[in-house]
Amino acid sequence: MQIGIHQIDNLLYLLGEARELTAYVDRLETEPDIEDVTTLLMRFESGAIGYVASNYISPRRFELTVHGTRGNAFFDMDNDGLRLQRTGESEPSSIAFPPADHLLAKPEDFADAVAEGRKPEVDGTDALNPLAVVLGAAQSSREGRSIPLAEILGQA
Repeated sequence: MQIGIHQIDNLLYLLGEARELTAYVDRLETEPDIEDVTTLLMRFESGAIGYVASNYISPRRFELTVHGTRGNAFFDMDNDGLRLQRTGESEPSSIAFPPADHLLAKPEDFADAVAEGRKPEVDGTDALNPLAVVLGAAQSSREGRSIPLAEILGQA
């Protein structure tokens, strides 16, 4: 989930709060005794369902696909960038966006927020939500059941 947490963060940003999690976490291939494969289903408060797969045993992949009622969006960090396919279109179209260093974006925003006296795009409280999902995924896999996120957040 060290890799998957970034996709969880993206899904929370795009789809809102998660309500329930079901996950399978296992160690299949790596020498160190760590989990190397995770599959996670997330049900959101909005009714949307999200899926995250992350692992250490496949070649590097960082993709995000969102299927909606009026189209699909595809993001592939290593190949095609961002593409959008609206309902009725036969092929997705590329969407241009300015390049950014994803490793520097958050620290730079934090520094700017301090200098400008504003809240950063992601504050400490916001950062706890993806962590709660990761902890819930681990618990779901361990216990073999779906986990309400409220249970992880101590709201159950």
